[in-house]
Amino acid sequence: MKKQKQTMVAILLLSVLTVTLTCLPTIVSATPLTPVEWQDGGKLKNWVQDQNGNFVADLIKAQTDKVVALKAYKEEKPTHDIYFFSTEEEFITQGLEPPDGNPIISDGDLLGPGCVVFARNQKLLAIFKTERDLGLDAADVIDVERFLVAFSTELDDPQGRFTSGDLLATNGAVIPNLALLANFNIPRADLGMDAIHFIGDKGKIIAFLEYAAEKGRDFWRENPDRLPAMLKEYDIDVWFSTEGTAPTPEASLFLDGDLLSARMGKIVIAHADLLPSSVPAGIPDRGVDFGLDAATADRSGNRELIHFSTEILYEGRPSFTDGDVLFFDNGLVCTNEDLVRCFEPNADELGLDALSLAVRVELKPQITHFNQVSVSEISASGLAYEIEQPFGQWIQIHGYIPDDVDEFRVVYCNASDWPCTESEIDGIEVVSAQNWHVDTDDGMGGCTGDRHWYSDADGWFNASNYRALRDCTSDLPLTMWNSLTAPDPDGLYIVWLQYRRDGIEYGESYNHYIQLDNTRPENLAVAPKEGAICGEFTPDDMPMMVQGHFNDTHFWWYKLVLYGGDPLGIEDYGRINHYDSLTDNVGPEGTTGPGMVDLHKIDINNLPAKSIDDCAYTVRLWTWDRTIRGNRFDAPNDDRPIWFGGWYSWTAFTFDYTP
Repeated sequence: MKKQKQTMVAILLLSVLTVTLTCLPTIVSATPLTPVEWQDGGKLKNWVQDQNGNFVADLIKAQTDKVVALKAYKEEKPTHDIYFFSTEEEFITQGLEPPDGNPIISDGDLLGPGCVVFARNQKLLAIFKTERDLGLDAADVIDVERFLVAFSTELDDPQGRFTSGDLLATNGAVIPNLALLANFNIPRADLGMDAIHFIGDKGKIIAFLEYAAEKGRDFWRENPDRLPAMLKEYDIDVWFSTEGTAPTPEASLFLDGDLLSARMGKIVIAHADLLPSSVPAGIPDRGVDFGLDAATADRSGNRELIHFSTEILYEGRPSFTDGDVLFFDNGLVCTNEDLVRCFEPNADELGLDALSLAVRVELKPQITHFNQVSVSEISASGLAYEIEQPFGQWIQIHGYIPDDVDEFRVVYCNASDWPCTESEIDGIEVVSAQNWHVDTDDGMGGCTGDRHWYSDADGWFNASNYRALRDCTSDLPLTMWNSLTAPDPDGLYIVWLQYRRDGIEYGESYNHYIQLDNTRPENLAVAPKEGAICGEFTPDDMPMMVQGHFNDTHFWWYKLVLYGGDPLGIEDYGRINHYDSLTDNVGPEGTTGPGMVDLHKIDINNLPAKSIDDCAYTVRLWTWDRTIRGNRFDAPNDDRPIWFGGWYSWTAFTFDYTP
């Protein structure tokens, strides 16, 4: 029989009450850390470890005339989740009385671990001096000590300073909904907000919110495109969900159940992928949009740690309500009843509107990067944000292998074959002849040793040896994939990690989609629009319109270069990206149409005067695609460059010029 976790509430000095709890951890004694001042005058002590190795948290609320209570929780495993949340419904707590003496819990109050009122709605909105309770639709607790919380309300500000779709922060930052949607190609609109979560280093998030507060809402409303740029500059992101579908329910770019990235203007993870495959989530393929009422994860953007709630319930298997905490692709984590039980309300289902999670979790074996791109920045189409870049040539695959793993390998199969049979799965093998050499410990405290490193015939590596090699080569990849040898070098593949513990084989729970592109830009042609290749040209023919043609599935940019004369003169006209203009005859797959199109004009007079003579000149057309490709093995493999500039091709024509 599974052991029940126990919660103990000790009313100092004597009284003890025990109740069953399935979601939160029970009281133990522990040496506390330095208390953090509670925003209403009490103290919140950090999660600490007792002499038995248990993680605990305690809240001590001291008043002038009495000590009210101590609550703490313990979990049998040394890892667990600490939630901050809000409910959809107001209720009266029959349990521990809140510090302000008001037993009514509003749907705008943010509740914390230990069934405490972390912040009343009025406290969240204190900087806005709003007297009304405006509800709470989303929240992300950035820093407890600073009392820095990002959130959104259910109601618009009566004074018009923000809407229920805007991102607010307790430091006064207001980021309009339209700025969050700036990188999405949709008409400007306020689609509301249901979930919010910041990704990135906490210090950078804090610095950004300070910057956002200084700029004010009007700045972001008038310059919505600045938000994605600043998120990139601070190297952070905002994950969020909306209350509406865009641009229209009939032709949706995203659903209100999708988790979105404000920085990338992309879907982080689609609604259909959040829930187990047995749940009919997703429109139009599976039938139902369950919505996304709350979502949270860790700060690194690990999608495997996403916790969330839906807007509607499901009575199938696994069943859940709109107040339960769910785990990515794995169903129920914590029921709504579990969340609120220690408040002792007179109802079991109060809904869940906001959810913020401080994660203590032991990392699982996982892939983290492909060619230096985090897996959180690669879409379900296998392309890297922000400009949808595929991968090619050698692909470095990095990841995390904990100490209890004995062997590992990276495998792949064609995405069109999923779910793949054993015969359709191929391990990424590194053979001895590829000559991968890695720096290793020389036995004298240095790293001048050398290890010839390769897998077995099925791609399996010894995990203990891998971890030892990382002592000298900290960025050692899990493996190197020569994607040129894939069955389809331009195909879409699903890639994942397999590993063994004590002879038992396991698989990474998240499938990584990787789009390959190992074809250079094709069908190149370039010529003068008027006149002939190798023809005669005079000053009357300048400037010269140059026409061209080129194709690539993932085309990025081109440029024209004029050179010639004696001494040699060169004029580089600079790169032209496919997205620079809608009227330059160039799109994401190359030139538009089957024939030659106008590119732009060149002029012999752009060269230095001393290079202009009766001479032959050349116009060269360079083209690049968006492929992120790595270099081959290069012993000792401390230098494995990644080219983000893609595959390139060029062609040229010449002409004679007479001044």
